[in-house]
Amino acid sequence: MAGGRASTIIDAALAYAAMGWPVFPCSPQTKKPLLGNDIDPSTGKKIPKTGGVKKASCNPDQIRAWWQRWPNAVISVATGHDRLFVLDFDPRHDEATGEVWTLERLKAELESQMGCPLPPSLTSITQSGGVHVWLRWPNDGGAPITNRGNLPLHVDVRGLGGYVIAPPSIMASGRNYHWLRRGGEVHDPTTAPIAEAPAALVEILRSKGRKAEASAPARAQQPRRNTSGDDAVDAARRKWALVALDAALAELSGARQGERGQTLNRV
Repeated sequence: MAGGRASTIIDAALAYAAMGWPVFPCSPQTKKPLLGNDIDPSTGKKIPKTGGVKKASCNPDQIRAWWQRWPNAVISVATGHDRLFVLDFDPRHDEATGEVWTLERLKAELESQMGCPLPPSLTSITQSGGVHVWLRWPNDGGAPITNRGNLPLHVDVRGLGGYVIAPPSIMASGRNYHWLRRGGEVHDPTTAPIAEAPAALVEILRSKGRKAEASAPARAQQPRRNTSGDDAVDAARRKWALVALDAALAELSGARQGERGQTLNRV
């Protein structure tokens, strides 16, 4: 990366940190974090969940050190701080079925689910032509928005524990992230307003977590029936089917961005 471009990336990372947005470096090839897990000195083993987004920082000296080590790194903003979360609209064309999800379709499906318009807010364009809409959940003492939400297909959420790549990051392919340009003006995160999410959207995102947490114990507490003969065969088949279903759901929930459609078709 040219020196001027690298300087621009560092300046942007420092500007985000000054706004209270913790940042950290990610690979320009894979978008994966470049910061590994901590090592337990007593065992020499990696400590789970201590790398990546967990190390996001607003410390300018730390940020400079990271980008001096990885000058080509893209900027990742850790979401969930200061009530900040991001809606990720990922338009695509399924070549297998011919179905097309345009930005207009994705927005229309989300607004139909909410029953209200999505408010204007700070918006960035991803390297693949998708859209990140930056929002805040209300300061009402309620649960934070996380990375889970019962949203339309190809609309994701990144909240507490998640991250998004921010402008002016440039991928190894040469494609870049940039702030929305509208009417000759560019969205500037230091001045563009970040809207508070509609109450209907917040309810959708929060209720998804509560339902998921309630469903597991409920299923575990279901009584087992006594079976014999043919009933025992049916019970064994049901047990196998539930195990297979759980495995399929786990694979779907762990699918990475850009691979969800293929994973869904395969599963």
